[in-house]
Amino acid sequence: MKVNGSCHCGNIEFDAEIDTESGAKRVQAFCPVCGTPLYSSAEGNPTHMFVRVGTIRQRASLRPTVQIWRRSAVKWLKDLDSVPGSPEQQALTA
Repeated sequence: MKVNGSCHCGNIEFDAEIDTESGAKRVQAFCPVCGTPLYSSAEGNPTHMFVRVGTIRQRASLRPTVQIWRRSAVKWLKDLDSVPGSPEQQALTA
């Protein structure tokens, strides 16, 4: 799937072809202005860049197809639909 996106401040924009990611060790890349994590790649001689989903404008179209590391998932994760939500940041209350 072809996607595009940017860091939070807009200093870096990208176009990419996405695929699944393995569990190999990665080198991370960040925007030098706002610190947004943009992508990772294999150590040494990378052949692919792995774009962070939060930077992709089309992320709503990227439905997960598999879950990994479920052994360490918290039990309430399956029931998030029952937790009240908000479309934007709310003021914190003590």
